[in-house]
Amino acid sequence: MAEAKEEVWCDILSRLAASLESGGVRGPGVVAADVVRAGATCRDMCRASRTALAGLAAAVPVEPSMPPLTDEMSASNSCAHRNDAPSGAAAGAEAAPSDGVDWQRWEGLLCRPQERKVEELRGALKQLGLPSSGSKAEMALRLLGHFGLSAKCALPPRLWVAIQQEAALYRGWSEFDPRLEIVLRELQEADHPAALAANREPSLAGARCVLAAAFGDSAGLMAAHVAAMPGLMERRRAHDERRRREAEEEHKRERQQREQQQREQQQREQQQREQQQEQQQREQQQREQQQLEQQQREQQQREQQQREQQQREQQQREQQQQREQQQREQQQQREQQQREQQQREQQQREQQQREQQQREQQQREQQQREQQQREQQQREQQQREQQQREQQQREQQQREQQQREQQQREQQQREQQQQQADLAVRS
Repeated sequence: MAEAKEEVWCDILSRLAASLESGGVRGPGVVAADVVRAGATCRDMCRASRTALAGLAAAVPVEPSMPPLTDEMSASNSCAHRNDAPSGAAAGAEAAPSDGVDWQRWEGLLCRPQERKVEELRGALKQLGLPSSGSKAEMALRLLGHFGLSAKCALPPRLWVAIQQEAALYRGWSEFDPRLEIVLRELQEADHPAALAANREPSLAGARCVLAAAFGDSAGLMAAHVAAMPGLMERRRAHDERRRREAEEEHKRERQQREQQQREQQQREQQQREQQQEQQQREQQQREQQQLEQQQREQQQREQQQREQQQREQQQREQQQQREQQQREQQQQREQQQREQQQREQQQREQQQREQQQREQQQREQQQREQQQREQQQREQQQREQQQREQQQREQQQREQQQREQQQREQQQREQQQQQADLAVRS
């Protein structure tokens, strides 16, 4: 009866493991978590979960060239140490499709490293390009650490590697099946909370966990897509209507701008015509004004000639009188010039003295200004140096703050990785 019950649980969990969807919602991490949670309920289901996990390990896709795997981990380069009888996980690894990796050997190295020989551990480390020195315990920890483990692996190694690759891989919806990619993009366009939350996840594993929690599997995702299509079509129609209204408004604005430009152009042309007419009127007035001025100038010239003739005659009479008067005045001027010459010399001497005093005063003021400028430059130089020192101190404090924040983030990442590893060990 117990054997029959165990077979039933094996069949149930195997069907659960068979729900793996390549390129779908239920990836290796989601299915493995469901199997592990089911196996934790009772002893019979725990034994049945080993077989289910072995079958799941044989079915999950693994990229041989993607970390933590390396090109050196091929079956042709592996050591032929297979003394242990394969467990349920090892049996699954034997049934796994050929991907160039000796998973039975790595099952012994990762699940039971304490039973391996030092030569096997050293050879495995060399294959991975890791240091192969140290004691057996140090080499075992180094080997487990390369695969993200802090203790022996509780899952089949092939399944563990697939889960790690899934957690490290995410480049958007393109990692899913093309049909599901379209569905997810449309759900995201419809602002579905699960699709938006999955898109914010940094890894493919996290996105699948969110989608699996919301939809269950790909069929549930398709059903949610069908249910969201009416709302999405309404959103698209509303979006198209907004774009149409915006295009009409833009067309209306352009038409109004063209009409406004035409009116402005007509106004400018009308103004130009009015300006031309005003210009012609001004030119006509200028010509008439010039004619009047020309007549006035001719009349003035005739009158001027008459006055000049009269003046010449008057001047001749006056010149005779002036010559006589000039002779008398010249004598007086010579005497006056002598007195003025003496006064000018006296004034020049006084002026030179005042100028000499002014130059000396200006030199003193110039020296004072130069001294003030030098002092001002020194104060400005000291202020600039003080500002530079303060700027350097602020930059140094910012760099130290960034380093502390970086160290905190790295510490948090290491703690999260340690928690994940502990959870994996406990599971």
